[in-house]
Amino acid sequence: MPKINLLPQERNEAAARRRGIALAVFVALVYLAALALVFVMLKGRETAAEEDLAAQQQRNQLLEAEIASLEPYAELRREYENGVALVQEALAADVAWGRVLGDFGRMIPQGVWLENLTISAEAPDAEAESATNAPLAFGSLSMNGQGFGYADVSNWLVTLDSPDWDDVGAAWASNVTLSEGTESTPAVGEEPATIGTPDLVAWTITGLLGENSLTDRIETRIPEVEE
Repeated sequence: MPKINLLPQERNEAAARRRGIALAVFVALVYLAALALVFVMLKGRETAAEEDLAAQQQRNQLLEAEIASLEPYAELRREYENGVALVQEALAADVAWGRVLGDFGRMIPQGVWLENLTISAEAPDAEAESATNAPLAFGSLSMNGQGFGYADVSNWLVTLDSPDWDDVGAAWASNVTLSEGTESTPAVGEEPATIGTPDLVAWTITGLLGENSLTDRIETRIPEVEE
């Protein structure tokens, strides 16, 4: 048989409203609880970050104090490096002239002789010589003399430019001139004489002094300092 609701309609509606309000309050409480949980988590992270920041600032202060205590040593290091730069500049073209000239006298071949020798030393211009593909030169030997023939002069030029004498990095002849000799004519009835002057070749040669012509005084004059 059908059920008959004897309660007034108003009471049913009031009960439904109370259930709706209770559900809304429950949802609001759950939402607030979730917000509180998130806030607590974020607050904990913020506190940890602040503690890490404070610890890092303290370490930075200790490092700054340590750096300040090392400043006198840094000043000594700068003075040392400035001194090294001065020594390197002063000895940039420190040619071992005693060895170079000794080798020069030993290497000059028979058949040619020297009449004039001009020597010079200068620090090389690395940028300019690199741009022109020229050999790095620390000085030069400019010389002129004579020889008994082209072969003798050529032999001297080859000697200057050979690996046997590595003080000279490059050499070339700027002038080679033949001067014909003279012979005396014997009188009638006399034997031919050998009096006269032979053919001679005058030459002008320039040689560039390479890195092997330098002394080792840079290494011996600069003390080693640990980093």
